[in-house]
Amino acid sequence: MTTPPPKMLWSRVVGTPRPEQKELNIYAEDYDDNQLIILIILFKQYPTLSTVNIAYNEQITDKSIIELAHNFHELTRVDLRGCYNLTDFAIITLAKNCPKLKEVYLYGCEYLTNISVFALVDNCPNITKYYMDDCCKITDDAIIHISKYCPKLECAHFRDCNELTDSAIISIANNCHKLKILDIAGCKNITDKSVNALTGLSELREVDLRNCPKLKKKTITKLIKKCNVQIPLHLK
Repeated sequence: MTTPPPKMLWSRVVGTPRPEQKELNIYAEDYDDNQLIILIILFKQYPTLSTVNIAYNEQITDKSIIELAHNFHELTRVDLRGCYNLTDFAIITLAKNCPKLKEVYLYGCEYLTNISVFALVDNCPNITKYYMDDCCKITDDAIIHISKYCPKLECAHFRDCNELTDSAIISIANNCHKLKILDIAGCKNITDKSVNALTGLSELREVDLRNCPKLKKKTITKLIKKCNVQIPLHLK
């Protein structure tokens, strides 16, 4: 791929630059590492950049995310959904350099392991939203670590994280009392024990339990009545 001149890249992404520029948004664009690094260099004039959305850029690797982390320490929201080539090294670097992160979107980053989660939890204590659907290598240990050290957690997406069991969800229920949204659809090892534990979360408003074959309908009904939660219609 031929890399466009820096001014052309800047114009495509930013349009008319503003002194208060806080967002880099190249959602679903077909950029490679070299192009993204050029944008990062250009964006250095905006040190208060707080939001980065480069979701579904399949050519992006650790190289550009590491460059991003080293240059922007005020980030509060990072959307890396569908950046399938990222590894733990990128997320560890991001966590260590961006301690103000509050929202992390990592859907489908299938190479990530518990090490990434530990780094985020230990370095970014104010994260309120974890989106880790299809991160198939994530296990109970990572989720339990989140539950113990992220008391502000409000939204947790672990759809199709097939290694998760009741231990993880019960720990979330026991420790994350501000949780409002939980997606564990497709987590096939989850049983009624998890759902019963969730009934103790007074602020819980949305739960996705689709494709959890071990759950009984009466247990789901109990959760709906106890917490007044929204659940996909075919589960009610």
